[in-house]
Amino acid sequence: MTDAPTCLRTTSMTKHLIVVRILAGGPLLLFGAMHLSGSMPMAPLLEAAGIPMASINAIIAPIMGVLAGLLLLSGAFARVGGVLAVMTMLGALYTH
Repeated sequence: MTDAPTCLRTTSMTKHLIVVRILAGGPLLLFGAMHLSGSMPMAPLLEAAGIPMASINAIIAPIMGVLAGLLLLSGAFARVGGVLAVMTMLGALYTH
């Protein structure tokens, strides 16, 4: 029986998964960094969608996106990165 931390860290090392990781993690990392840098301000989008605490969520959501992208690209804790990515994308679907 495996313990939880080992199960979360173990990721398949097959070479074809790098394509999926780049396609999933790259945009998350790129758009999260753009939202954090201010080139694509997120607060007006959140306010227009009626998201509560828009100024705080405008900081937390891109950080989650960048973290999810890094985790998916590196393959370390990729399952945790996947969960963060799903939560980030659900918020993006609601906002847009």
